[in-house]
Amino acid sequence: MFEKWGVSFHSIEETLDTQCAMGRFFFTLTAALAEMERRIIGERTKAALSHKRSRNEKTGGDVPYGYDLTPAGILIENDTEQRVIKTIRRLNNDGYSLRKICQELESEGHKTKRGNAVWQPSTISKILKRGS
Repeated sequence: MFEKWGVSFHSIEETLDTQCAMGRFFFTLTAALAEMERRIIGERTKAALSHKRSRNEKTGGDVPYGYDLTPAGILIENDTEQRVIKTIRRLNNDGYSLRKICQELESEGHKTKRGNAVWQPSTISKILKRGS
């Protein structure tokens, strides 16, 4: 990219000069090592999160609808909310729109995770995508 724009990079600290072959090589090597490290971190993070999910541990964000969190950080099913999820899935399978599912839950008096009486289509969509 430096060559494309006709510029060069000079570093005083590392004595790096991309105008010479050795400088370009060192720059390329350093960039490749940084990219490898970034990917290794991503792989390790993905593996750690997968391991936590396999043990029903919370991995961040809000506690998902249908679950409660133990003091040890373990997600356990909330029976009441799990029944609502089954209702949501049934209504979805019956062809109800997300908005219509919200209306049905509200008319039946079901509350959201935060105790709201009003449901949002985005909440229903997340529940359906989660597959719990």
